[in-house]
Amino acid sequence: MNAAPSYAPFCSKRCADVDLVHWLKGEYIIGDDGDLSLAENAPDPAASALRAGEEEP
Repeated sequence: MNAAPSYAPFCSKRCADVDLVHWLKGEYIIGDDGDLSLAENAPDPAASALRAGEEEP
């Protein structure tokens, strides 16, 4: 799937918004080596979406 230019590098506005929420909640961690990861205690958004009856992104 090609990303829409207005949402690049994301595939949609929803995906961009999900990423933004992770940043705003402080769930992303940039380690000393520059690698990006989710915080250990952050909930898995895919699992939450599946429990809510949404399709997996």
